[in-house]
Amino acid sequence: MMTEESRLFPLILGGQCDNAIRNLQEKYAVLDSVNTAIDGIKGDNMMSGNAFVNIKRHMGDHRLISDAIRDAAESEETDFVRLKETIGTEILIGSVILRNKESAEKADKYYTDKINECRIELVITAPPAVYSLYDKMLSHYTMLSKANEKILHAWEEKEDRYNEIEQNTMWLFSRTLDVRMAIKKGLELIAAASIGLPRSYDAEYTLAQWRVSMQTSRNKLAFENALAEIRYIDGDEAYEWVKGSVEYAKEYLNTRGFYVRSYDLGLLREKYADYKMITEIDKITEEKYSYGRWKAANTQEQREDFLREYMNEIMGIMGLEGLALVIDFSPPGKRTVSGMYYHTGNNDVGVSPLTLWINPDRIKPRTNAKRTYKQIQTVVHELRHAYQRAVLEGLVNTKGYEVSDATRAAWKNNLHNRIKIGESRTDATIQYQDPNRKGRYTWEEYRNQPIEIDAFSFGEGKEWYELW
Repeated sequence: MMTEESRLFPLILGGQCDNAIRNLQEKYAVLDSVNTAIDGIKGDNMMSGNAFVNIKRHMGDHRLISDAIRDAAESEETDFVRLKETIGTEILIGSVILRNKESAEKADKYYTDKINECRIELVITAPPAVYSLYDKMLSHYTMLSKANEKILHAWEEKEDRYNEIEQNTMWLFSRTLDVRMAIKKGLELIAAASIGLPRSYDAEYTLAQWRVSMQTSRNKLAFENALAEIRYIDGDEAYEWVKGSVEYAKEYLNTRGFYVRSYDLGLLREKYADYKMITEIDKITEEKYSYGRWKAANTQEQREDFLREYMNEIMGIMGLEGLALVIDFSPPGKRTVSGMYYHTGNNDVGVSPLTLWINPDRIKPRTNAKRTYKQIQTVVHELRHAYQRAVLEGLVNTKGYEVSDATRAAWKNNLHNRIKIGESRTDATIQYQDPNRKGRYTWEEYRNQPIEIDAFSFGEGKEWYELW
């Protein structure tokens, strides 16, 4: 955080970044040369005998060290490049920025107080001359307040930029620490195991655990680099959302037997894709399918057309454009739910009767408008069920969105073992159910099915993982 003593000179810091980047890039040529030599020895099938086998194993461990060094160097190079991009060209002096910001804050309070005083006087003052005076004073202080707001904002931006640069500087080398520690440990173990070369190479006994540890460190670095990339491109909100939802999904899936390995990039990419999809849905909902437009639709037909159009838009976002899916508003009969998705069989696109049913009683114009507007959540929820089927059955092009192996397994298992609220507990072997509970399935158990957790997450938007 910026203090009175803070100083930032962009030319100096930028030069330091350039030197660091240049030094890291020079390492790549050396690493490539070493790797070529190592691969040549490892791949030489003319070399045989126990001595050569030991040498090849020795070279293999050095190649692992080399690859880890490159991973760390590339991560650090990226951090230095991003740090330089945030530096800019302006010298930032903490004492100057903080004092001017404080003066602008005091002025802001002064002008706000004066504006409020004038407004009070305008209400209680009767004589026209006095009224006119306070009206002019109100305009004057309002003008000064707006000008001061710009000044205050400018100083706040300078402080924020300094804090961002400081934060980026603190991140330097933080992600690569575990890998560098594993490299140091590996070099020590390789040296100890190499004493008997070429007659022996005590690799399996001294290095087996290290290899696992090294791979875990590299996986962690790749995972944290991907998170850092999300923060850099999409900001803190995306970073926190994806990180939080990955942590929840990992715990949830592992406790139900769908194993997720540590630092699973597939799960991270899945949740990042979910974030982008939900963000796009939220954006188009706000821009084109607002509550105001819904409220203005004052007939049943208009509201059905609204939801039909909305469904087509969301299908496009989810990559379901080619799905032969229709929306149905037939009378509910005994059905009391808001909506349902019908899918029969694994037929070809255009043949399978796929239907999204929306309860027409829940969208009647004479009903509370805010309550009926929530049916857009039902549309998104049920379309997400269609997306789950499409992913598992390969029915459509899902626009490159990724779904991890663990999530696919959970969805597939769930679709073959679905439960409904009020049904008798007939199958205690279902992985995500409590076999000790008797009676009938509850709303909580219904909602905690993998496919329902996922579908509810899309119906509820960006706050979904906080609701579980």
